[in-house]
Amino acid sequence: MKNKIKIYFIRHSKLDLPYENHLQMPYGILNDLATGQLDPSIVQNSNKLFLKAAAGLPLKNIDVIYFNNSNFQSKRSRDSAFLIGKVLKEKYNRKVPIFGNPYLKEIDFCLKDILSKEKFLKEKMPAVRTALYNALINKGPVEQIDHVFKRIEAVLKSLKKHQDKNQTVMLVSHDFYMRAVEVFFRKSKNFRNITVDDLEKTTLNTYFKGFSVSDDGKSFNRF
Repeated sequence: MKNKIKIYFIRHSKLDLPYENHLQMPYGILNDLATGQLDPSIVQNSNKLFLKAAAGLPLKNIDVIYFNNSNFQSKRSRDSAFLIGKVLKEKYNRKVPIFGNPYLKEIDFCLKDILSKEKFLKEKMPAVRTALYNALINKGPVEQIDHVFKRIEAVLKSLKKHQDKNQTVMLVSHDFYMRAVEVFFRKSKNFRNITVDDLEKTTLNTYFKGFSVSDDGKSFNRF
């Protein structure tokens, strides 16, 4: 019987910006984050945020960490990954290797292309999500769902080398990308079967939160 790779998808830490979270950010800041014009690092107390958010995880079992090294919205993923590595070293005296994978980047879109400022001011983040999901599925001016699924498949393929060693992998990524991963595992690996409603039903991944999956897709558990 082949070994199964245990995979943890985890969102990056809170950004080093004067806002409580993404839900509180103004239209212009969200647009600049989405397009990569703004690429901040993470807040200084991220180690405390991580330990609180990931309290129930078997952290001492993590064998390798990957982050988004695409140079597109990548600082928060990179800095979160190295912070996690530092915590594992300090807490468990384990030096875990950390690698970049550009396929872990956020979904590519420009907020101004899919949602007006007027509608945003009325409906806030729910309107952003719906606009992005509609554009993803209905050939709007964003990265398309078929391309996002190809990136997910590329990530999973790159992890096969950890199978023989029965290793546990942590992938530090972004919320919208992780929502696509969720429907990939929970609904269908065929992008043609994914609907806007499927994406609407996914769960918000708050900072340092996410889910675990097995590479065969037979297990999916949120943390």
